[in-house]
Amino acid sequence: MRVLNFIFPSTCLHCQERCEKLFCSACLHFLELINPKSRCPFCFLESVQFPCKACRKAKNFKISAASAFDYFGPIATLIKSLKYSNMSFLAEMAAPFLLLQFERLGWEMPDLIVPVPRVGLRSLVYGYNQSWLLGKALGKMLDVQVKDFLARSFLGSPQAGRTRLEREFSSEKFRLKAKESFSKKTILIIDDVMTTGSTINACASKLLEKEPKKLYALTLARTPLSDRQ
Repeated sequence: MRVLNFIFPSTCLHCQERCEKLFCSACLHFLELINPKSRCPFCFLESVQFPCKACRKAKNFKISAASAFDYFGPIATLIKSLKYSNMSFLAEMAAPFLLLQFERLGWEMPDLIVPVPRVGLRSLVYGYNQSWLLGKALGKMLDVQVKDFLARSFLGSPQAGRTRLEREFSSEKFRLKAKESFSKKTILIIDDVMTTGSTINACASKLLEKEPKKLYALTLARTPLSDRQ
C-alpha cells in the first residue's frame, strides 16, 4: 500500500497538494461551519435584523432554511466534484457536516427527509441525484426516513449557470408524487446548494399543500449575496 501511495500519491481534493486525506490541513482550515446566530433564520443570509428586511417585506416565514457552509474554496470544490465528476462517495463524507449544523440549529427532529429532485436529464447523465445521496446519508445518521416525494416538471431546467435575476424570476416547477398527508409531520428538505432560495421555496410551496407541522430546509452550502450576479 505504501508503494502504491508513493507511485500514485493521494492529493487534496481542492488544492491538489499531496496528502493522505480528502483535504490537506491548510484547506481544512477553511471548513468552518456558519454560525446560525449571524444569519436570517428564513433565507440564511447575513443580517443584523432577524428576520432580515427582505424576508419581512416578502413575509417569507413559512420555511426555516440554513446551510452548513458558505459556497467557496474547498466546500465548493467538493460540491462540484460530487455533482459533475461522478464522485458519489463524497455525499457520505459531506453528510456529517449537515448533521453538525442541524444539531447547532436546534431544529425539531424531522419525521421525513425530502431531497430536492434533480433535473431529469442530469440524472440520466450522471446516474444519481446528489441531494438524494446527501439526504440518505443524513437520514441514516438521524434514523429518519428519506422519501422521494417531489419531482420536477419535464420542462424544468438546471439553476447552475443562471444569473441572480434569472434564478429569482425562474418558475421552477415541481409536483408531488406522494398521496399521503404530511399533517402533524416535520419535514426537512435537503439540497446541495442554496443560491437565491427559489428552488427551496418552490419545493416548500408544494409540500405546504400537504399541511406539514413544520418545514425546514438544509443545504451543504449557501452562495454569498455578492456572488449572485
